Amino acid sequence: MVLYAYLKDTQGAQTSACTGGCAAAWPMALASATPTLTGVTGAVTMIPTAAGGKQLALNGWPLYYFAKDKAAGDILGQGVGSVWYVLDASGTPKKA
Repeated sequence: MVLYAYLKDTQGAQTSACTGGCAAAWPMALASATPTLTGVTGAVTMIPTAAGGKQLALNGWPLYYFAKDKAAGDILGQGVGSVWYVLDASGTPKKA
């Protein structure tokens, strides 16, 4: 599934700004270990969650799924509220 950055997050911060209803619509991309990704040139890291888990981050942007995306490749969250964007391979939000 496609992952998104939330531009209300602070790039490089160790916390997510997406809570409450936001978190229901935009679940965190969680992992137990930092994955190795082919073709991704940005730094893949993990940040702690309030619940004690680990959220994936790319180039300092915490990553999220969009609950309305149902199939691999769906990008229904792209540009929502002018704050949700897919990242390119370097971890830069793709606003176009």
